[in-house]
Amino acid sequence: MEGWTKVMDENMVKFTERLKELLASAKKKKNVLEQQEIMEFFSDMEFDADKMDKVLEFLENNGVDVLLPVIEDV
Repeated sequence: MEGWTKVMDENMVKFTERLKELLASAKKKKNVLEQQEIMEFFSDMEFDADKMDKVLEFLENNGVDVLLPVIEDV
């Protein structure tokens, strides 16, 4: 069980580091990111709805606006 905990800790550290990188990227873009940019940023990691919620909350708490795609009715 200890090995599993180590893997989970490493994934959490990597996720936290990526959040900081994403925040730095947002700061260069006047604190605005598109949802697609976020998805691409985490494309090499396991990324589910729960993590997306955490990312959105983190960005919001740090003054970053996230532009969501507009879905038009046809």
